[in-house]
Amino acid sequence: MQIFGVRLPSGACPALEWLTGLNTKQQAGIAARFRVLAEQGWLRSPDAFNKLDEADPRNGVPRVDEIKHVSLNLRVYVVGFSPGDKELFVTHGTIKPKKNRVAKEVAKARAIYKEGTGA
Repeated sequence: MQIFGVRLPSGACPALEWLTGLNTKQQAGIAARFRVLAEQGWLRSPDAFNKLDEADPRNGVPRVDEIKHVSLNLRVYVVGFSPGDKELFVTHGTIKPKKNRVAKEVAKARAIYKEGTGA
């Protein structure tokens, strides 16, 4: 599997910008998740990759998932993924949001994906 950060027309890559702002331990934790995903196509813990919102293909709305690093309280958002895909598109990351903020992160992920891919 290949993992891509979505780049916006301005040249910004919110996922990369977020990752470079993390400390060394946090970067290593997320890099380890990405490495396992790239090599195996899945994460050992079922809770480490969660579907946050379903796709609605009729309305052009892609699925949104999160990659979790529980011990570091980090979340990385993935848009448009389906099991078996060979590509993973990362939009941005956050420190674990409160429950009332998750829908806003899903909307942000979709907005970044749409702007960056034109989808």
